[in-house]
Amino acid sequence: MAELGFSVRLLRYECGQETQGYNGGNEMRIMIVLILTILLTQPICASQNAFDNGLDAFNKKDYETAFNIFKNLAEHGHTKAQVHLGIMYDYGVGVTEDYKQAVAWYMKAAKKNDIEAQLNLAAMYLLARGVKQDFKQAFMWRRKAAEQGSSLAKYYLGLMYVKGQGVRQNYQIAKEWYGKSCDGGNQLGCKGYRELNEKGIN
Repeated sequence: MAELGFSVRLLRYECGQETQGYNGGNEMRIMIVLILTILLTQPICASQNAFDNGLDAFNKKDYETAFNIFKNLAEHGHTKAQVHLGIMYDYGVGVTEDYKQAVAWYMKAAKKNDIEAQLNLAAMYLLARGVKQDFKQAFMWRRKAAEQGSSLAKYYLGLMYVKGQGVRQNYQIAKEWYGKSCDGGNQLGCKGYRELNEKGIN
């Protein structure tokens, strides 16, 4: 565990996130760990820096630059770049609107358990954007996001149980999900819980 902690600190050090308290020591074991960590973290740091540059360009509305950066990173497996590329295709920002491309990139990131991608993909299935409308798929991806702790996903699950979308209508289970969402600080979940409570749903 000590070596793992040391490696994590080295990762932060190599990415420029930690500059104080680093002591490499003179032991050969630590030197080997240092060399290996540098070699392994260089591509990680580079991709993270590139992604940050993409975000910066996006926020400055330099969408062409942002798109090119995200696309390059996404094609090399960068999860968050895949999500952002999907968003740009989804809303036609800096590129021609293309729901199928949005779905494709959301799917890649969603399969790697990215919550934002899972929620966005669920919305595509719900609204029939780039895919055939499929409430069961929408429910499944929201469920996956909820299982990772997303309070928003938990609210959406409650809503789907209320409406009977992708799942049999069940107000009791809806209330449970609303409650879990509310416990996570989501005010929509709190509102849904109160409304069902006022209707006498136990």
